[in-house]
Amino acid sequence: MADLEKLSFDDRVFLAGSLKTMILADGNITDSELSDIEALSDLEGFDDYEECLKEFEKRITSDEEYWELAKEIASEKSREIILKYLDEVSIQDGFTDTAEKKFLNQLIELWNE
Repeated sequence: MADLEKLSFDDRVFLAGSLKTMILADGNITDSELSDIEALSDLEGFDDYEECLKEFEKRITSDEEYWELAKEIASEKSREIILKYLDEVSIQDGFTDTAEKKFLNQLIELWNE
């Protein structure tokens, strides 16, 4: 995966939180999902994932705050990069589950308004 260097710190904060949110979208935390979360810090080019995730967790304490932050991602290029990462991570296990797909669709719909 590439293009992370094109994202601002705030965009990477949103991406880090979105990756974790998407993985946990179904409400059930499995060993596989915990492994997926740990693997996120190893994503190529996302050297500051842990820092970004900590910042996200300080800023965002509710679903409403998450979607408000999503609205602040104004750059079309940033949105494309974020969606690309989310999509690639969602299919790492070979398929996108229903909760992950719903989460991605909500984000796409918000950004297409």
